Amino acid sequence: MLRPRSPDAPRPLNVGRCLGAGPARTPLRLVDKFDAFVIDLDGTVVSGPTPVKGVAGALKKLRKTGKPFLFATNNSRLTPAGWAKRLKETGIEARAGEIVTSAGSTARFITRKFKNPESKKAFVSASRALVSEIKKTGIRIVGADEAARGCDVVIIGGYTGFGYQDIAAAGTAIIKGADFLATNSNFVYPARDGRFMPATGALTAAIEKVARKKPVITGKPHPDIFRICREILRVAAGRTAVIGDSLKTDIKGGKNAGMKTVLTLTGISSRADAKKSRHKPDYIIKDMSELFR
Repeated sequence: MLRPRSPDAPRPLNVGRCLGAGPARTPLRLVDKFDAFVIDLDGTVVSGPTPVKGVAGALKKLRKTGKPFLFATNNSRLTPAGWAKRLKETGIEARAGEIVTSAGSTARFITRKFKNPESKKAFVSASRALVSEIKKTGIRIVGADEAARGCDVVIIGGYTGFGYQDIAAAGTAIIKGADFLATNSNFVYPARDGRFMPATGALTAAIEKVARKKPVITGKPHPDIFRICREILRVAAGRTAVIGDSLKTDIKGGKNAGMKTVLTLTGISSRADAKKSRHKPDYIIKDMSELFR
């Protein structure tokens, strides 16, 4: 005879569910774990004029999800519109409003640093795109001779025309009290022919030796560029993933901004580098196609 079961007695296990007899759950893809994305460009999306393997298809799929994303780059050689055009030429759809550059974050830094930029002088050794952004702040840009006599801020960006006179003028101005800004601290970037080219960090290294002062970095990993991205995306930092190939800029900056981080092994940093780094990525992927696996 069966005895009535006490309401306090433990319930029997649902054996079928425990053994997986029920419907299987589809495992979450990496893309499903986040609501928004901040994606690096050089080394992550493109290498010179060539799209990185797996990127074009991954970005098309990402657009179909409806999740917002931005491209954030330390490369200040192009304006957002220029970047959009370059990406289109490689077969990647992008709009200027989806691209945030270190040139924009540098201009923002200046307007926050100086209450009246119009009354200040800047020496700028950088691309036309960066110079254009700096001019929008109202600050007066001066040449090397005037800078050496004294200016308020020195701004360095990646620039193939950088030379000896830039080092001399910038170093002298900084020794005399000018602030020292750089768009990023990257030493190299991957070029189209497989070479690694000197980036902004390599240029500022010479000025640092002369002036004995390190620059304030206005691009990644500086928080301003991630703050701009958050303001545009309007998604909580913890639900946003930063995807990039550099532990030093993308991963460090993303973590400092409270975002999740994904290292892609398509550029500067390797899996071995990640093991040794203080800035551990939350995820490591071979390329962006693995977001959907």
